[in-house]
Amino acid sequence: MGLVEKLYPEDDEYLKAIWNRFVFFDPNMYYLKCKNVARALAENRKNFLIDQFRASFFPTQDDETVNEEFRKAINRGIKTINNLCKTNLANVDYDFSLHEVKDLDLFEWVRLAREDWIRARNGKHTPLPEPLFAAYNNVRNIGIGYRTLMIDESPDVVSSLRAYNLVLKWFGDRLDFQLVKEDDFQQQRFVWTTSPGIEIFSTSNRAFHSRLKALDNEGNIRYDSILMKMFNDCRFPDDIYDYTGVEFVVRDELARNELIKYFGSMVMATGGKLERFKMKKNHQGNVNSSSEYGAAKFILRIPIHSGYIKGHPLGGLIHERTPVEVQILTLEEDEIRTKNPEVAHDTYKKKQFMRVFPAWFPRQIYRPFLKDIM
Repeated sequence: MGLVEKLYPEDDEYLKAIWNRFVFFDPNMYYLKCKNVARALAENRKNFLIDQFRASFFPTQDDETVNEEFRKAINRGIKTINNLCKTNLANVDYDFSLHEVKDLDLFEWVRLAREDWIRARNGKHTPLPEPLFAAYNNVRNIGIGYRTLMIDESPDVVSSLRAYNLVLKWFGDRLDFQLVKEDDFQQQRFVWTTSPGIEIFSTSNRAFHSRLKALDNEGNIRYDSILMKMFNDCRFPDDIYDYTGVEFVVRDELARNELIKYFGSMVMATGGKLERFKMKKNHQGNVNSSSEYGAAKFILRIPIHSGYIKGHPLGGLIHERTPVEVQILTLEEDEIRTKNPEVAHDTYKKKQFMRVFPAWFPRQIYRPFLKDIM
C-alpha cells in the first residue's frame, strides 16, 4: 500500500461540505475564479484584501498593522498544523510541514497564486504539480490566517476566558462541596458531599475537573482542538458549545441520575429538559470518538455579570449566559478511562486529525509528490 492510500480515505465525499464552508482550503481554488478577485488584480487595487481584513478584524488599524497582525495569525495557525502533523504523522516518509511567513504582501500573494493557477492548468489535461502547489499554498495560508483570527476574536472564546473562574464559583455555590475523607479503597480518591446529598469523587483536592478548550496547560491560547472541531463538524467558532467544560464523578448510575435531575429540575428553570443532552455508551455518538467509557453530557448556560448598558431594561443587572459542557461519569466509567488515559486521548485526537488531514492537504494537490512513496 502506497502513502496516498494510507493517508487518504476512499470515501471522501465529506470533504465537499468542509471545502464549501472553508473555501480557501478547496483544491479547486474557486476563490481565484471570483470576478471581484480578478477585477481587483486587473485594476491593481493593492489594498483590496487589506481592506477586507480590516473590516473583518481590525476596523481602526492602519494598513501596516492589519498586514502584520494577519501575518502573525497565519504563523500561529501554521505552527498549530505543523505540530499536529509532527504528532500524528511521525512515521510518514514525507515532510508535510508548512513554512512560516517572514514577509507578507497580500496583493502579491493573490496575484502570484492566480498566475500559477492559470499556468498550471492552461491547456493541460493534467495540471502541472509545482505551480498548482504554489498557488494552493498561498490561498491556503490566507485561509489559515483568516480562521485563526476568527478563533482569536470569537465572542464565545473570549467569553470563556473571561468567565472561567466565575463559572467554577457558580458550581461551587450551587453544590457546596465539603471534603469528607480520602477513600483508600477507591484508588486514593477524595470524597465530597454536596448540598443535594450526592457524593462526588475526585483524585485531587479539587472536587471536580474543569478545562478551557482555548487554553493549553501553560495558559496560552491553543488552536488545535478548535480548528479540528471547526473543520470536522463544518462549524464556525461561535457554533461550538464546549469551550468550557466541567466533569463530575459519582458513585453509580443512581447517583448520576440524581445529579442530572438536580441540575435539570432544581437548579435551572429547564423543566427537566437539559440542552444537548446525551447519554453516551461505548463509542456511541461522535464518529471520531475513541471512548471506551460511557458518560452523560449536556450544556448548562451559566449567567455571568456583564456590567451596565445604557438603555437596556436590566440596567446593571445584565448577565451573559455562558455555555458550559457538563459531563458526569460513574466510578466504574472513570476507572475504565483512567487505565490508559493518554492512549485513549491520543487515539481520539488522531482520529480527528486524520479525518481533517485531507481537507488541509488535498489529494488533488499532493498526489504527484506522494505517488511513489510507500
